[in-house]
Formats: sequence, C-alpha cells, structure tokens
Amino acid sequence: FHGNYGLINKDGIKKASYYAYFLLGKLGQDLLAKGDNYIITKGEEGLQVLLYNFAYFNDLFMSGDTSFLKATDRYKVFANKLTQDIELKIKGLEGDYKITSYKLNPDKGSAYDKWVEMGAIEEMTSEEITYLKNNSGPKMTVENVSLTGEYKNHTSLPVHGIELIEIKQLF
Repeated sequence: FHGNYGLINKDGIKKASYYAYFLLGKLGQDLLAKGDNYIITKGEEGLQVLLYNFAYFNDLFMSGDTSFLKATDRYKVFANKLTQDIELKIKGLEGDYKITSYKLNPDKGSAYDKWVEMGAIEEMTSEEITYLKNNSGPKMTVENVSLTGEYKNHTSLPVHGIELIEIKQLF
C-alpha cells in the first residue's frame, strides 16, 4: 500500500489521513471548547464536535527501532490504548436539528485496513483499486431530531478513531 506518509497512495486511493484533514476542514471558525479527546467549534451552519482517540508512538519505535514494523501491520508502533466511551452533552439547544455524524477508524473508512483485509495485494487490478476507492472514507449517518434543551450522544471510539458531529438547526 505504497504512498509513504502522503495522503493518497500511488494508485490514487485516499488514505485515512486524507479524510482526517477533510473532517478538520469542516470545523467552524469559532472555538467554543476543547479538552482531552474533543474540540467543539461554531461555524455559519451550526456546531461541530470533533471526538478523537489518539495513540502516541511506543517507546521502542521512538528510539528508532523499526524491526517489528510490517507492511500489513502498522499498528505495532503505537502505545497500547483502549477504546474510549465518550458521553457528549451540549446544553442550550431547543428546536429541530439535523445531526450529521462522520466516523473514521480502522474499521470504518481506512483504505489501508480494507487493503489488508483484501489480502494485501501488491499489484492491484483496476477493479480492486476502484473497490478500495469506493469503500474507503468516513461512515456518514444523518438524522433529524427535536431537542428540548440538550443534545446527548454516547460513542465508543476505538484507538485511531475520530468522529465529527455536525449539529445544524432546521428552520
């Protein structure tokens, strides 16, 4: 799955890092809050909540040892970390809203993980490339909700996972 540290591989397949920047681009211009594993912004079209479960490189990799790194297992270079359960509550929201959620993690949207799942094919056919292009990218869900003062959301965020939630008021 060549492409080194770029955003797109040699076959034009967008990597998870490409989609992470895509989701960052959806954040609003006004920072409302930030903390461990979240950022909340406000833009012209409502609120944006970015949740993430970041894992740092492990000490062995940081010391320069790459002997355990394999083309089909890029996760051994990261420190062990668990899935995070996140309870989100935003108060002061009344009325009808459109909630759009984008999830990106090793199981949802990662072209690299899909490529490994397919058998880590070195030289892909055009059909295989098209398949990966069509099956990578964030999982998107959309729902309309009526809120009476508060928006609540529970999510289990796996390691290397991000979720962007857009909250737009309907008029």
